[in-house]
Amino acid sequence: MLGGTHLAAPKTLMTRTKFNHQRSTDPWYVKEASVNSPKNLLVRLRSNIEPLSKKLRVVADYILENANEVQYQTITDLARNTETSEATVVRLCRDMGYKGYSDFRMALAVDLSQSQPRVSNDASGDICTVSAQSAVASLLDTAELVDRKALNRICDLVHNAEYISCVGVGASSIVGHYLAFRLLRIGKRVTMYEDTHLAAINAVRSREGDLWFALSSSGSTREVIHAVSQAHHRDVPVVALTNISHSPLTSICSEMLVAARPEGPLTGGAFSSKVGALLLVDVLVNTLLENHPEYAKSVVETAEVVMPLMR
Repeated sequence: MLGGTHLAAPKTLMTRTKFNHQRSTDPWYVKEASVNSPKNLLVRLRSNIEPLSKKLRVVADYILENANEVQYQTITDLARNTETSEATVVRLCRDMGYKGYSDFRMALAVDLSQSQPRVSNDASGDICTVSAQSAVASLLDTAELVDRKALNRICDLVHNAEYISCVGVGASSIVGHYLAFRLLRIGKRVTMYEDTHLAAINAVRSREGDLWFALSSSGSTREVIHAVSQAHHRDVPVVALTNISHSPLTSICSEMLVAARPEGPLTGGAFSSKVGALLLVDVLVNTLLENHPEYAKSVVETAEVVMPLMR
């Protein structure tokens, strides 16, 4: 997947042996670079762009011109936006000394955060006000992104499902638990998995009548993808609830709901991205209640059963 030379070989360039030697000595190639040493990543990329091959240069140029956006993009997004391949993106990251795209993206986010001025805490930049405005903007943007036809198709999948499984880890598990709770309230049989080993074990036994929800803001969470891919391979529908429309996760999903405000490496679990995902859950369940009034009975029954515990 990652084979081949990393740089083009015009007549003035070094042989592969010299190239490999340079990788270990030139500051451009920081051996096994870590997210703790991302300083001047963009400066190094800009200063060493000339010897790159045509495809690698296309990726490098795009990163330099769209650095703020790239920190939020998956490797699938970057490859698609540059009309290259994921292998080309990884090759560039490794040539720069990073283990892969995830390490590179983290380093890019840190580099950008260090170069940007800190927000002041005066009245115009009050943290509470800024956070609230960001959340409101996320809600409005998410509402604009909702595909009504896809929403109704997902409602049909939920309505016809005999058993629903949800899987998500980290901050996405919060959204997963809320989704499971809301579906339980309307009478659906649901299990939410944070343990992806258990999720995969359950998914491998998926059958007709099952439905899976995959919760991943980035759409690249390996454990979640591995679990739901077992259901996908058995022709069981999978719905993604994510902040990224083009990702490894969405490529194997039957349907998807996309929230605004994708997370960057340093903003994982940010409220502005999670509140959009929670809105999608609310919209989904309320649409189910509107399309299928019989669910209202379950809402009353599930409320009544816990009322004695609240006194």
